Amino acid sequence: MEPICRPMASRWQMPFASSRGYGSLTLQHDLAELLLQRHARTGQMSIAYFISDHDPSGFDLQRAWEEALENFGAPVRKPFVRIALTTEQVANSDLDIARLGIAVKPSDSRAERYIAEYGATCWEADVLPAAVIEQALDDGIHSWLDRKKWQRREAEIKRALALL
Repeated sequence: MEPICRPMASRWQMPFASSRGYGSLTLQHDLAELLLQRHARTGQMSIAYFISDHDPSGFDLQRAWEEALENFGAPVRKPFVRIALTTEQVANSDLDIARLGIAVKPSDSRAERYIAEYGATCWEADVLPAAVIEQALDDGIHSWLDRKKWQRREAEIKRALALL
C-alpha cells in the first residue's frame, strides 16, 4: 500500500507513515514528534487517515496506533478516520470486493470478537482499487479544507518554484 498511498499524502503535503503491521515504537515516536513540532508551529490538531485490512488485526492496529500516539502526546484527533478498508467499501456491490474475502484465522486472538461483529470473512486492504482510496482521502480532506487558503498556498509554492 505504501507505493500507492505515499504519493497521495505528498500531493496534500501530509506526513505519511507506513507500519506494515504493528509498528515499532521508534516509528510511532518519530511520527508523534513530527506532529508535535507541526502543532507547535501551527497550533493545529492533526487528523490521521488510516488504512488497514478489514480483519481482526487490522482493526486492532488502528487502536494500537491511536493509543501509541496518545501516549507520546501527539496532538491527533481521535478516533482516526478510517478511509480503507471499511465495512461500507466491502459491502459496495459496485466495487465487487466482497467476493475476494478470505476466512478469518481462528488462531488470531482477536478473531472471536471480529467474527461476532463482522462475520467469519475478512479482507486485505490491497483488494481496494487505488482510485477508491484516493477518493476517500480527498473526500475526507475536502470536508474540512479551507479552499481559499489552500489555493493561496499553492500559488505561493508555484511562485517560489519559479524563482529557483
